[in-house]
Amino acid sequence: MAHPILEAEQLNEDAKRWLANAIAGMITADKSIVQTEVEYLRQAIGFLDNREEANTLMEMVKQKKQPNLHVLRGVERTLAVKILMSLAEVTVTDDKLTKSEVEFFVYAAKKLGFTSAFAQKVMKWAYSYLEAKRHRDSLLLEAESTLPTFDQ
Repeated sequence: MAHPILEAEQLNEDAKRWLANAIAGMITADKSIVQTEVEYLRQAIGFLDNREEANTLMEMVKQKKQPNLHVLRGVERTLAVKILMSLAEVTVTDDKLTKSEVEFFVYAAKKLGFTSAFAQKVMKWAYSYLEAKRHRDSLLLEAESTLPTFDQ
């Protein structure tokens, strides 16, 4: 989550609430919550200005319930795809993809006005992105364990 695709300032209040609920839905889709998903949940809660909404969201996650998302209208397509890409990151962060996660992701994509086929393309991108991050992390670890060698 070091380089978010989407900044909260880009979203209006309705879009922030929508995204917070969608993130919570992605996290609870597989009925198991891992630490990396908790970071995304914190981000989602940060989108909400209303403490009551934040508490409701937390309770929904604790009970592993999925929200009903409304159609998010009036959002530029570029912003809508950034929202979808952010959801895709949440989906693949635990290194596994369940049928229920795919179903919720496609459901959310449709609420943003995208087709199932486009949702699949974004999911494929998310896996490539995750692989690139893993490779980067592997290279960083390797570099940390080596001594510098300089040609004289």
